[in-house]
Amino acid sequence: MIRDFLQRHVTAIDIASAVLIALLIMVTVFFGIRYNQMKSETEQAAAQQQVVQTNQKASAFLKLFTRDVLFADKEINFETRLTLENAVRDFGDPAILAMWQRFTSSANEREAQQAVKELMNALASRI
Repeated sequence: MIRDFLQRHVTAIDIASAVLIALLIMVTVFFGIRYNQMKSETEQAAAQQQVVQTNQKASAFLKLFTRDVLFADKEINFETRLTLENAVRDFGDPAILAMWQRFTSSANEREAQQAVKELMNALASRI
């Protein structure tokens, strides 16, 4: 009975349409899954890139500071201070900037040394 009904009412176009719809659904699901995978990979790559940039900025500042401040045999000039200040601001971390400002506004050598220790420790922990 069902066979007779199907033979009379189901045509080749109906079967082809059903197969095509099923195929389109499978392709849509496949591309949806791939899209989510690619999105996840892109987000991971962006996060890794951010970490690399942070490490590069911290490393660059540490090199500048070590070369221009710690190993300086004369007073630090305005241009060097400005370069270091810009490097700290470029780092984009308010805590690091506050430590830098604490260092630059130190009243005596002891406060400056303590501020430098804290700044260097914070930068090293970011790398």
